[in-house]
Amino acid sequence: MFEPLVLTYLGGVYSDLVALCWLRCDAAAELARAHPSLAPTAAQFIDSHFALIRHGTSAPAAPISYRLFPERQPTLAETMYKKWSADVTRAISDVRCTNVSAVARVLQKGAPHVGSVRYIGAQLQRACSAPSEAPDHALLRDILRCCALRTWAVRPAVTPRVRYQAWSETPSAQYARCAAYLKSADVQYCIAEFIRGVSTMDIGIAYLLRHRRPFPNVLTMTALERAAGPGPSAWPRHGFARCVDPSGKLFAELQPTASGTPPSAKRVKAAYLRHKTPGLVASVRAGSHKAITICAGPLSAAESAHQLTALRRFYALVCIECGTWRTRPRGGHKNGPAAGVLIDMSQSRVTCSGCGSASIYRVLVNGYQIGHRGLWGALCSGCGDFNTVRQQHGAFSYCAPCHEAAATESTRGTCDCGAIATTSHLAAAGPRFVVAHTCAAHAARALD
Repeated sequence: MFEPLVLTYLGGVYSDLVALCWLRCDAAAELARAHPSLAPTAAQFIDSHFALIRHGTSAPAAPISYRLFPERQPTLAETMYKKWSADVTRAISDVRCTNVSAVARVLQKGAPHVGSVRYIGAQLQRACSAPSEAPDHALLRDILRCCALRTWAVRPAVTPRVRYQAWSETPSAQYARCAAYLKSADVQYCIAEFIRGVSTMDIGIAYLLRHRRPFPNVLTMTALERAAGPGPSAWPRHGFARCVDPSGKLFAELQPTASGTPPSAKRVKAAYLRHKTPGLVASVRAGSHKAITICAGPLSAAESAHQLTALRRFYALVCIECGTWRTRPRGGHKNGPAAGVLIDMSQSRVTCSGCGSASIYRVLVNGYQIGHRGLWGALCSGCGDFNTVRQQHGAFSYCAPCHEAAATESTRGTCDCGAIATTSHLAAAGPRFVVAHTCAAHAARALD
């Protein structure tokens, strides 16, 4: 029942295929009810059949499209991650809330230590009631859809008809059914759940979310920087742009009022002088350091171990004065400032080609992904190329050529002799047929 549908379907009309899809969905729901821990997997399995069900119901006489088969459908979580992960990274990285898009401002409503969320409920209503191509409205519609389907819930609903209704209904109908009664605080929780769900699919975003410094308000932060004055900041020599959090007592006194108004500059300076220590001064200065826009996080344990043992060591150069990676990954922004360093051979001096600073450090990239300006760069686990365009295959991520080679090799399988298969055919295995793989040398014998 849970075998790939493309292998078990023997032909027919759309009505038979739709009925078979519903049978598979009902079987997955029964399995999830018997084993609740399988509910998230069962929900994804059920959702993968809906595109084929909707097409077969609306156009029963149309030719069967194998592109709509469940095995070809990405999950909703994968779609949301591919579509919004860069904006989530930008939203939780920019602690000062500067130079962010409308999408990032919406996402920051669900980030820790958020400010006002007064109008987010009305914004959700506008996004669902009037179709708009604005990115922030598209984001809110996707967030509502994920909440309706409970995409990242531990125990999502597994009733196929209920999930199909939530999957296929329009944004306006979904808002009327699920969100018309929600308050702004409830919508804020939905956004926070969306950010948490995306962070479970990217260790770098999870790292950023976990280590985000709790500056309560941009005006409070600006007043603290003015009180601390110019001087050396606490750029960490071990790690990636992460500094020690300031004293919790200081920010306990500098919370906004009930109406959301931040404390005055005079009150901020008085509290700062009461709690002033060398560590606090350096940490406050680090909040305005440009290098704070740089971030990084480890890859999965398996991929990290593979890159450290199987690939050559690759180091990226970073300037901690202007806060930029001087080693640009392949596929990065081409319209941004030029990357690179200037090397003075006579004085054995390396300086940043952007700001002229000599504060250049090298960072090992093997086992890590590094982010800057909304893009994540890492090494290809096949050839070791440093790039931003990577595709997951199994436990590792590859560049486009290596991913195609790995996918071809795994799809073709291997012959009984151990060689890479060149052809595949159906072979009898008892009462059933299975897909057999053969190399060029044994292909003719297998067909006999």
